[in-house]
Amino acid sequence: MKDTALYEKLQYLKLTSPKQVLQAVAQEWNLPYKALLGQERSRKFAVPKQFSTFIVRYVLDFPLEATALFLRKNSKTIVSRCNAISNLYDTDKEFKELVDKFINNSPHKYTKIFYGYCPKCVKICVSCGEEF
Repeated sequence: MKDTALYEKLQYLKLTSPKQVLQAVAQEWNLPYKALLGQERSRKFAVPKQFSTFIVRYVLDFPLEATALFLRKNSKTIVSRCNAISNLYDTDKEFKELVDKFINNSPHKYTKIFYGYCPKCVKICVSCGEEF
């Protein structure tokens, strides 16, 4: 999954914890935070749950078991959600636009800045200027 276009785009988000991911996704989809941990299976809830799972698993680089434990799901569900989001991003233009909006509206985004000919890249938050 780390070689997908979706993964590459999401690398510029400054989300550092699963809780922060769920809060950001819930806010973007206008859902209560707890809804992303609930049992509801309708599309209104399924896509945000899958999207937040993908971010926790691949962008935060959480192990499969830790992702499953935090989201209160089994590992098969985590793998299924990540595959679904990756496929949706590749095939659904509306979802791709939604992801772009999510990234662009994020209060903290990284940008890569190169200094001279130095091969070392420094990540800097676009909104607050903090280096990481």
